[in-house]
Amino acid sequence: MNTLRQRCPAKNQTFKISFNKLNIYCACVLFLLPCCRSFAIPQMKITNSLHSTDLVVLDISSPEFMPEVQKLLNPEAVNKASPFLSQSIVIINNTPQFVWGFTVVYRYPDWISPAGTPWKHRISPSGGGPADRSRMLAPGARFLITPVSDFIASSDEKGNPALQPYLDEGMGRMIGQFKIQHPSPNERVEIIVDSVIFEDGSMIGDDSERIMQKVNERIRAESDLATSLAPLQGENFRAKLLFHAHRGHENEYLGRVSSVAQSLLAVMDQNGESAAQQIVQQMRTRKWFVDSDNVRKK
Repeated sequence: MNTLRQRCPAKNQTFKISFNKLNIYCACVLFLLPCCRSFAIPQMKITNSLHSTDLVVLDISSPEFMPEVQKLLNPEAVNKASPFLSQSIVIINNTPQFVWGFTVVYRYPDWISPAGTPWKHRISPSGGGPADRSRMLAPGARFLITPVSDFIASSDEKGNPALQPYLDEGMGRMIGQFKIQHPSPNERVEIIVDSVIFEDGSMIGDDSERIMQKVNERIRAESDLATSLAPLQGENFRAKLLFHAHRGHENEYLGRVSSVAQSLLAVMDQNGESAAQQIVQQMRTRKWFVDSDNVRKK
């Protein structure tokens, strides 16, 4: 299963896109669709490395896009998303499997970073840890991805809202910053669906962002931390946690060790050592994926 499908607005047909060829509050919801038709459409290219999958991607050019957005967002949120909705996509999981996580990359060819390369940013929604279907994208579920990283939304397989953006002052500042950085409604933008990880740990996609390596490093970090803490109790247990908590974030492995150690110290301070020890014991035995210890290519 390896194609990303998209609806052709002209004939309402399904076609495949190959990565190898290239990486709110309105007065009435009925007014939203005509309003969005007036958006200036950016020079947008959607690509993927999922050669033949039942994941469907919809963008602003699809007649199905706005109806899906209106199911995912309330009118106030749709209104606030208007500056970047034309650069957003809805991903529909039509596979028979739960999706643990996926990675979408935005690239702006006309916006050059200090390093001299086109600016990009990565959005990687995931369960973030051991397999938990309540935090995954179920078969039939939808997920809205926008170029404003925290402005995301999802629904379950029955269409019930699962994840909503926080429409607070912080989000307002992020939207304002996006408008400053992207003043042209006709800018070129590439949206790359780079990889997908299923609940069994299998991955499809080119994975140019090396997500498989990063997730596996996090798994190894937790396992190593739990092993180092196994024989310790009392002050020795706390001292080892303090040591790991200050190891820095130079790479994915050390960053995970440090953040988990800090979390365990917080649990220990609030609920006692036994609570922290119980979590460590779970870390020794739990699997992040169904019947698998790590992520691997399908």
